[in-house]
Amino acid sequence: MILRGRVVPSYLRESPYYEEDSHMQHLDALMVRVADLRAASLHFLDACSWNGTATGGSGCCDADGNLSAKDIAERARQLDEELVMWAEGADGEWRYKVGNGEDGATWRHEYSSIAHAAVWNRYRALGLIVNDIHLRTLEAGRHCAEGSRSVAEEMETCRKRMEGLAEALCGGIDFFFRQPANLGEGMQGISPKLAWLLAWPMAIAVIVKGVEERRRSWLRERLRSVAEALGDGVLGELVDGGFEF
Repeated sequence: MILRGRVVPSYLRESPYYEEDSHMQHLDALMVRVADLRAASLHFLDACSWNGTATGGSGCCDADGNLSAKDIAERARQLDEELVMWAEGADGEWRYKVGNGEDGATWRHEYSSIAHAAVWNRYRALGLIVNDIHLRTLEAGRHCAEGSRSVAEEMETCRKRMEGLAEALCGGIDFFFRQPANLGEGMQGISPKLAWLLAWPMAIAVIVKGVEERRRSWLRERLRSVAEALGDGVLGELVDGGFEF
């Protein structure tokens, strides 16, 4: 739904939580709000692509009730702050260790379980989406605050945040590729039962625009392995740049 820019339907939005873990419940609620933000941002960004400029930068909504650049940026900022709070609130079995990988990069993560690693990767993908929306909205609405230092600083903050999320996501993905379940899958191969847990966060990471090319290249190669393990042609197209977020 998030990839397609669709709002979460009411029967999913209002359904009771079945997870016993309140930390998971909180992330589920944030995910619904990210989907809402993504859907709202498409109206604004599509209008920009057609008109060549942002509209409604100073207000909350345009004549059709669509959110403005200012409102989208503010919602993205608030959502990212709440995502950061979610990560900072992780304790006990939710904590993970970070060490240096073979290439010296801090990508070697150790988690309590594969399930915990999968949730952390989902969190990072959500953070990438929110900051991508925030960054593109600021870029589209720059004419509303021409020469504003605060806008430039906020854009740089988004880029740095995305860089950190992408690096952490690489560590979370590497954890999956190092699992014993992958034995017999060949070099950089991955078991299908692990691959499906990586498909969505990796797809997000390769299509958002704020991830630097060096890291994106690493992610594409692993996503290619995931696509092959799942026999998924759509994921294969993402590797080759066949989708724009």
